[in-house]
Amino acid sequence: MAKVRRKGRRQGSRNKGYFFRVGRGWQFKDSKGKFQWLTDEAGERLRDPADDEAAKLAYARQLVQQPAAPNGEPADTIKVWEVCERYLRSTNGRTFEIRSRILFDFCTGLPPRFMGKEREAKPKDKIHDGYGHLTVGELKKHHIEDWIAAHAEWNGSIRTQIQAIKRALNAAVESDLISRNPIKGFKTPKPNARATYLTLEQEQAIYRRAKPSFALAVKVLIATGARPGIEFAKLTAQHVHDLGDKMTWTFQPHECKTRILRTIFISDPEIIEIVRQQMRLHPTGRIFRASTDTPWTIQNLSARFRRIKNRLAKDGIKLDDDACVYSTRHTRAKRLLEGTATATGRPVSIQTVAKMLGNSVEVCQKHYGNWDKSATDHIWAALA
Repeated sequence: MAKVRRKGRRQGSRNKGYFFRVGRGWQFKDSKGKFQWLTDEAGERLRDPADDEAAKLAYARQLVQQPAAPNGEPADTIKVWEVCERYLRSTNGRTFEIRSRILFDFCTGLPPRFMGKEREAKPKDKIHDGYGHLTVGELKKHHIEDWIAAHAEWNGSIRTQIQAIKRALNAAVESDLISRNPIKGFKTPKPNARATYLTLEQEQAIYRRAKPSFALAVKVLIATGARPGIEFAKLTAQHVHDLGDKMTWTFQPHECKTRILRTIFISDPEIIEIVRQQMRLHPTGRIFRASTDTPWTIQNLSARFRRIKNRLAKDGIKLDDDACVYSTRHTRAKRLLEGTATATGRPVSIQTVAKMLGNSVEVCQKHYGNWDKSATDHIWAALA
């Protein structure tokens, strides 16, 4: 029987702001809800379904919906929005997703939900006036301070927001687009070591209150220590090597945060069987999915975790204020260092944890050093 060709958007291309429509090409919706073509810099329509990278760059040019500055314009009279737009062309993957939202907010003063549909925003939707209309020469450090003050909810993420602006401006300096970074020297908060973890009681409470698909996600994340977004959510059958009583997930350097080969080792029979079952359900594409059969992403995992966190608070079960879906990874580290997640019941070293989590020893020491029981055993032995 011939395979029926589905019409409309290509599956899995949603939630980017742009999408591929079979028979039509790459498009996005404008502020009036109308489909518009994505084009290359020469104005040619993008029609190749495999050319996601070109579509992403084309969509980046639409974020501020402004024409490019004319050639030969004096460096520091270039608008801030153009510096940001050009910077986004050089980013990809998760970096593009995060920083496009930050830079959109900075340039327009609107929340990221209005990306591509600014005309739908009302005056009350404005968080601040926006700084994209300023020239680089007009941008001052006090604008950054005002921007931060307009987002009281950021708390521990201020550093991430500031870095996005700094890197866009630094990239413009490096490419000779501007003569200097006008906010060079602006102090950013020190990074927060968010080594929050889940107790066994909190973990079981999540399983009771969560939908089966999210409960399964939490169980696998804690058991493997996988990074929620770029490892767990992107796992396909091609990453999995089933060795019978053991299993590995292997990610190539270009798929990894650290840009080195990443292997996750699994010996838990329950997790191995879960993965096998998911691969039978989804032999192609992402194998872990939400209850709607939509592949998990870091966004919907994080949103689901926040909802469960609020439900548990109403039940009288309070998680740490900064607990998040990434806390599952920290939970894995803590249980390994305590010995509660090992077959022998003995704690492992910080060096072993670094290997298992795909981090450097220095990063693990910084985050989990106070949980490393082996680091104090020799001291107590010397005092005995």
